[in-house]
Amino acid sequence: MSQRNLVFLILGLLAVAVFGWLGYIELRAEEPRRAIVSLEMYLSGNWIVPQINGWTYYNKPPVFNWLMMLFFEITGSFSEWVVRLPSLLSYLVLGLLHYRYVKQYINQKVALFASLFWLTSADLLLYGSVNTGEIDPFYALVVYLQVIVIFKGFYHQKYWSLFLVSYLLVAVGFLTKGLPSLAFQVFTLLGGAIYFRKFRLLFGWQHICGILLLVVSCGAYLYLYDSRDDVLAFFVRQFKEASQRTGLETEFSDTALQFFTFPLQLVKLTLPWSLFLVFFFKKGFLKTLRQNAFIAFSVVFVLANIWIYWISGDFKARYYYMFLPFIVSWFAYFYDQNSSKMPRLQKVLFGFFGFQVVIFPLLLIIPAFVPQTAVLPFIWWRAILLFTLATLVAFLFFKGTSRVLALALFMVVARLGLNLYYLPALQADKNVMYYRSTMAELLEITGKEQVFLYGNAYNFPSDASIGPLTFEETTLTTAPLIAYQIPYYITRHNGLIVQFTEELVPGRYYIAPADMVNITDYPPLFRFEDKWKGQEMVLIRT
Repeated sequence: MSQRNLVFLILGLLAVAVFGWLGYIELRAEEPRRAIVSLEMYLSGNWIVPQINGWTYYNKPPVFNWLMMLFFEITGSFSEWVVRLPSLLSYLVLGLLHYRYVKQYINQKVALFASLFWLTSADLLLYGSVNTGEIDPFYALVVYLQVIVIFKGFYHQKYWSLFLVSYLLVAVGFLTKGLPSLAFQVFTLLGGAIYFRKFRLLFGWQHICGILLLVVSCGAYLYLYDSRDDVLAFFVRQFKEASQRTGLETEFSDTALQFFTFPLQLVKLTLPWSLFLVFFFKKGFLKTLRQNAFIAFSVVFVLANIWIYWISGDFKARYYYMFLPFIVSWFAYFYDQNSSKMPRLQKVLFGFFGFQVVIFPLLLIIPAFVPQTAVLPFIWWRAILLFTLATLVAFLFFKGTSRVLALALFMVVARLGLNLYYLPALQADKNVMYYRSTMAELLEITGKEQVFLYGNAYNFPSDASIGPLTFEETTLTTAPLIAYQIPYYITRHNGLIVQFTEELVPGRYYIAPADMVNITDYPPLFRFEDKWKGQEMVLIRT
């Protein structure tokens, strides 16, 4: 098989893998929170102040919700696959853009490998592209574009576009995830100015105009927000959300542990491609790095920004997605530069990969004998299909024209194995995938009537602080915390917001914590568990 056809096979199977099961499992992790905010915004017409259960949600600005609402409008659906589509497309678009830019500044081979390494890195392929209802793949795309604009501006000496476009992307990032985009801009500009020896540009008119564009863009939103809600409370919460990601608000033991384990965590995120690190260890490493401006600047970007996360004490893989396309580019670049000069090391590494490839077909047969998966419909057809694809991977690895491309196909087939075995078994486990079926039972009782949430409002302190220095404190009030799948699946079905209220009004359906309801006056019509908060919930009719 030619390399061209193999690339088409990889991309075709990848498309099947990531799109084919997009709505298969119910929303989980952060997905239902993003979905219910977007859904309430869409139904209420309030595009400015994010809400959950009709009460203000302070944690995130609304740009990602606006994007999800656009997909609601285009598709006419609130289903899981629509919730997951914006970030999934962001993940794929980032891979396409990365190919374009690496090809422009390095060469086509490195571009192909770097983009495939991004698309098939273990965490992204086996988790990030499954739970794409989360904000992080989209935010990674925004930050990626921000960095590329800064690099191109310095490299081509186009300083107006550097500052105006990058600050416009900062505004998009700020209105997506808050203050981290400002930190990315400050440290990346500083690193770029030092690397390109253009420090004076930071004090030029172009930079001032870029800052003004950011102030006007974000200021317009904050002005509209202030006309509807407490903008100071919103801003304090953004500061808190950002400071929680640093080492200033974690235990010293957690920060110390993170400091030592962080490099290994990054290696794990980018497997199997992180094993190409071995090609870094060749005499003349720094000379090889410096001879390409794109690679050198990507190192500047990563080192200038990743230290904040390195000392955070709280490792969450999705927070690092914006760094991964640049990091995997190093693997592709040094493999291209050094692999032919290190034949023994290359032989050992690909011998290790070869062992994985040989046992791969056998591993994909095992689930046909495991109790949790052996009961799946057409289990042997699944096993035969995956065995055949894994055998093709082995053939291409040993007899094909590119073992690297064969490994990329290996990863895509592994994702298909996850789709065909793990996801069905996971969805069938009602202890894990609980809310979609449980809310369907509840909705059989309530039909198309509105369901309200009853309980006590949730009050919590928040502050804008840096370590021991506190600039502002406030108390925020929101709806009580419940698993976000509960309002999402109810609202998705009946098109009505699960409005929180602290009073019971006759003639309504309410869900509430069981200990908040007098069951003598209001006999429960349905009982279920909020697994996130560990409490029993009841449905009542007043």
